[in-house]
Amino acid sequence: MVSVKELETAPLNPDLFHTRRLKDIYKGLLSGKENAQQQLVDLIGDPQYNHNSLRNYGDVVYTDETRQALQLLPMIATQKSIPVIEKILRTGSKGKTLQVMISGAAYAASEIDSPQVAKLIPLINQNLAKLEIGNSEWMDDDALEFRIPRNGAINTLDEARTAVLWKTAGRVRNSLAVILPFTRRGQSFLTLHVDPETRSIICFDLEGPLSGLDCAYEVFKLVSDGEQMFRVISYYDDMVCGLIPGRREWRRENYEAGDTLKLIIPQLIHHGISENDIRDVSSKASLVPGVKELFGELENEGWRRNIVSTSYSQHAYNIGGQLGLAPKDIYCTQMPLDRMQGSYSRDAATLLNEFERKLKGFSPNDFGTAKDLELKAVLDKFYWEELPRTKLGEITEGVTVMGGARKAWAVERVARDANAFIEQMAFVGDSITDSQAAKVVEATRGLMTAFNGNDFVIPFATIGFGTVNMNHLKPALDVWRGNGRAGLREWVNSYPNPQEEFDTNFDWIVDATDEKVQEIVVTHRKFRRKLRDDAASLG
Repeated sequence: MVSVKELETAPLNPDLFHTRRLKDIYKGLLSGKENAQQQLVDLIGDPQYNHNSLRNYGDVVYTDETRQALQLLPMIATQKSIPVIEKILRTGSKGKTLQVMISGAAYAASEIDSPQVAKLIPLINQNLAKLEIGNSEWMDDDALEFRIPRNGAINTLDEARTAVLWKTAGRVRNSLAVILPFTRRGQSFLTLHVDPETRSIICFDLEGPLSGLDCAYEVFKLVSDGEQMFRVISYYDDMVCGLIPGRREWRRENYEAGDTLKLIIPQLIHHGISENDIRDVSSKASLVPGVKELFGELENEGWRRNIVSTSYSQHAYNIGGQLGLAPKDIYCTQMPLDRMQGSYSRDAATLLNEFERKLKGFSPNDFGTAKDLELKAVLDKFYWEELPRTKLGEITEGVTVMGGARKAWAVERVARDANAFIEQMAFVGDSITDSQAAKVVEATRGLMTAFNGNDFVIPFATIGFGTVNMNHLKPALDVWRGNGRAGLREWVNSYPNPQEEFDTNFDWIVDATDEKVQEIVVTHRKFRRKLRDDAASLG
């Protein structure tokens, strides 16, 4: 960076300062003048120019000056710079705008070292989606003297978005732009240019997309009053996930959606449930119609297929084996139940007998009533105070359920093992345990498919896929593999409207309104119930 003194005598350089006023503003920023920041904002937002049209040399001069001014935005306060960038990007998403301004604003965002810039990612994505749909080589076919190569604008936005995502990795919370930090030999998994031939990796959740059986639920029904107790524990899972309306403070740190599968382990041991019992229950599971055909076609075409599921390993390996997958291709909850039986003791038996006596005092009719506080107090005391003091509690704590953020990291490991980027991957999920993986796959511009999904996963998906036949996904995968997200969006939006109640339907979710998302949730609910029966009510 040059000094203020050097700038005093330096001649104008079109590569650095297209006009004298921009040079003066830069000197003011370097010297800390109070009004320099506002002068920069005013220059970029000068109302006498309209950068929505570009027709003469004067406009070109203004644009070059403003483009250079955008590069100075990281030097001013974040609360001043981000609104300027947001305005330019938002204008570009609505109508024909000089794309060099949009890409310049995105570049400025990539240079700002603040997690607040993550909120600009959806706007960058909207501009990219609009650019990628066009077929023309040039941005503006009817421009008279100043035309911008479409690919140049796309590349600039891609590079800027990668930088923004990487700078904000791991910092953003509670946003559609949430991503996790990924590294591989100094490179980012957020690289955005992909050879179509490499889009050949797909991960499936198991319970829902591949098989309608909720294995843990069915296993627990082997216990006396197991169905009623499972529903109470499942409701408690909602409590500690912070999902009860008005009770966000009940959210428990380091607890992930799907950890119900860990909570029920002490009772499985208490009632003598074995790994063979899990296998017996799993043996009764049927595959979702079309799954076997889909997996066969994907295998023939060289796709890498993986399962990423909260399911117990005994169930996951059974279903995966039927589909031609080896255990190494399956990420699930390892369940050494037989070995854990050795941690059972008389003290644990007494504790569990008393716990189940209290547990049976609650029913689904109590959910959402004043009894919530009593239920939470009973289960809090058992799981986080009494059980950890036993050997059984210690061994149960060693089980890691493959749900929530852990699914997101499993997706990362699949990419790492394949020496690939997450943008090259597709993921198919249906419920809350898939939501964190969904955020990562969509934020990195992979393909997140909500299959008969619920309202915990659909808002974070790329497309919605409501169906009673999983093989109907294959044409969508073919389009995505060959033409990427832009091609898939066009295909989805032109997909025939369903004529019968259970005809397959596709929806593009990325830009959907809240009202549209709720419509999709309602539509998927009927497919979900048809394929999963009462297990669908467990989420």
